Amino acid sequence: RGISKTLLFPALLLMASCGGTDPKDTKAIEKAVGEDATLKLGQQVFQTNCARCHGSTGEGLSGPSLHGEAFVTRFPIEEDQIIWITRGGGAMPGFGASLDEKEIEAVRRFANEILGDL
Repeated sequence: RGISKTLLFPALLLMASCGGTDPKDTKAIEKAVGEDATLKLGQQVFQTNCARCHGSTGEGLSGPSLHGEAFVTRFPIEEDQIIWITRGGGAMPGFGASLDEKEIEAVRRFANEILGDL
């Protein structure tokens, strides 16, 4: 008896794709964002558009981790970061058609200043 084999695989797949978020990271993010309106917007934009690939705390899922300044290391010039978010590249879609300049700058700051410090 127990769980059917047809349900087991999807359940395991779901558990594997949802794992990896450290509660300490979530608390650290909330504390670091604080009352900064731009970082709050960046966090919202990230959760809506980026978390499905990069993970809810930037830990990386199908997209790479953004922890440890990975984004800044790859794109040390802020303008290049904005271009990457706007146009995308490789497996990453561009968000220039769906986000305005303020949202792109906010999510760029969030990735650099908050996720890069985890």
